[in-house]
Amino acid sequence: NLDSYFKANYSDIDMKLKLSLFLQTINGVSFLHSYNVIHRDLKPPNILIKTLERFKSPTVKICDFGFSKITEHSRQSMSTKLGTELFMSPEHYDPSQKYTKSVDIFASGLVFLSVTQAIQGQSLIPRAEGISINDPGYGTTIGQAILFHHRLHKKHPTLYGPLQVTIVTQTDSKTEQEVKHLITDMTLFDQLQRPSANDIEGRLSKVR
Repeated sequence: NLDSYFKANYSDIDMKLKLSLFLQTINGVSFLHSYNVIHRDLKPPNILIKTLERFKSPTVKICDFGFSKITEHSRQSMSTKLGTELFMSPEHYDPSQKYTKSVDIFASGLVFLSVTQAIQGQSLIPRAEGISINDPGYGTTIGQAILFHHRLHKKHPTLYGPLQVTIVTQTDSKTEQEVKHLITDMTLFDQLQRPSANDIEGRLSKVR
C-alpha cells in the first residue's frame, strides 16, 4: 500500500512521482463519484501501489470498500460517522452537520498532505503547519482542530480567523506553491467550497 511503498522507497520518490500517485488516486475518486459512490475511508493503507517493472511508473488502485455508500444522487447527504479518525473531515465531528461525497475530497487532501510531508521510515500521517493533532484543546485530528477553530471564529471573529491546512514548502517553485494551495482548498472547513474530484484532476494535470 501507499504507506509501505513510501517506507521502502522513500529516497527514490520525488515530487513528480508524488504528483503521479496522487493524480491516479484522484482519478479513482472521480470515477467513484461519477457513479455516486462515496468511499468514506480513504487513507494510505487503502491505496494500493503496483509496480510491474523496475523502471515503470507505479499504478494506483483504491481498495477496501467496506464503508462505501452508493447514494441516490450526487448531492445526497449522510450523517453516519464512519471512517478512520485521522482522515475524517470536520463535518464528521459535528452532530448538527450532514456530509456528502466531499468527505472523500477532504480525506484525499490529507492523504496528499501526508505524502508531501512524509518522513523517512515513518508511517504516512497528516502533518500540517501550525496544527498540533496532539493538542487537547484542538482535538486529536486535523478535522477536529478545524471544527474547534471554526467555532472559536464564530464566537470571536475578531480574535480568531478560519483555520486552514497549509504546508511548509522547500522552494518557491510554481509546482510546490500549487500543491500547497490545492491541499488547502481540499481541506477547507466548508464542504461546499472544496473542489470536486474533476476540478482537482484538471488542476493536477497542469502541475509540472
